[in-house]
Amino acid sequence: MKKEVTIKIKGLQKYLEGERVETVTETDGEYFFRNGTHFVKFEEEVEGFTEVSKCLLKVKEDYVEMTKKGLVDSHMIFEKDKCHRTRYKTPFGVIMMGMQTQHIHMMEEENALAIQIEYELNAEEEHMADCNIRIMVKSKL
Repeated sequence: MKKEVTIKIKGLQKYLEGERVETVTETDGEYFFRNGTHFVKFEEEVEGFTEVSKCLLKVKEDYVEMTKKGLVDSHMIFEKDKCHRTRYKTPFGVIMMGMQTQHIHMMEEENALAIQIEYELNAEEEHMADCNIRIMVKSKL
């Protein structure tokens, strides 16, 4: 069964030099559950650009996969105690990134799904930041 949902994504990046960057994205999308996996589809905008990225989030216990296609292209995998690398294409260039995931927590309710991911972000083989993402998916009732 498909549901219309609202999605709120809060990101926090703590860089080595002490800088902290917080981002918040809110959008509408579509949710469905199939074969033990939660799927969330939505579009992501980047300020200053008209083209969007189509995003697909796949969530299972201790595993989150985010695919973006469009203005930004990437295939990020977060898996507890594992490091996954990806080619992250932006309008400003391509970066090879690695995500070393320390913690994934998922909380599922009847009309909501909450996901928290803590990971270390590496770019071009160098540690860049300690990151935290919180994703809240709520059914539009």
